[in-house]
Amino acid sequence: MAENAYVYVLYDAQGRVSYVGIGSRQRPYETHNDDYNEALAFSSDVRITPIPFDSRHDAELAESLLIRVLADAGAHGVALTNRSGMKGTSDLVPLVAQREGSLNYRDLRKSIIVKVSPMKIDEVRDVVSGVTPDAVAAERCRKWWRIRSVVERGDDIRQLVAISTSDVKPRRVLGIWETKPVAEWDVVGKAIELVDPSSGDVGGHQGKTFDWDGYSLQNLGYSTDIRSGWSQAPN
Repeated sequence: MAENAYVYVLYDAQGRVSYVGIGSRQRPYETHNDDYNEALAFSSDVRITPIPFDSRHDAELAESLLIRVLADAGAHGVALTNRSGMKGTSDLVPLVAQREGSLNYRDLRKSIIVKVSPMKIDEVRDVVSGVTPDAVAAERCRKWWRIRSVVERGDDIRQLVAISTSDVKPRRVLGIWETKPVAEWDVVGKAIELVDPSSGDVGGHQGKTFDWDGYSLQNLGYSTDIRSGWSQAPN
């Protein structure tokens, strides 16, 4: 299979098909033309083939056919009227999990929070095989964080919450995993240890939009109860 032979579709904020393209799994989030960039700024609803085509040529044929179907259905690409049924098919799948509802930062407890680009998650797909998508995401989301101070304090953290970076709009919950006690975390490898990497939907929030509610962080943060515990610690 050719790594750059995925076919993807971008829907605009009104649910209309606005672009059909070919490329790697990272390509939908990279710079295109002005129209595409503007559409992506208001909608992260990208559907993509779950595996690449065997060749770039095969992908181009599929892309051409899809564009022709859309053109025949309407000048503005409002075809695929059975779009809601596509979620259950093997033809196109959401590039980023989506679910109705939202999760607010203030509702999190005993949580370590990381911001991760979906593109970074896909970088590990080629080296991790025989695992579920949640486990693939976990392999990236749990690693390379500065967690020494958390372990030394013995913070009572029970879950890892991964939120998409700004290349996905609106921000979404990529996954929530139950963590092992911080004493078991890998400080040297900068890795958060998880109870079950394949179970990334603790609480049923995966795919929901995420409201930071004024909380600002670089790439790593914590829920309000963990942060308030620091200020109450004895000198």
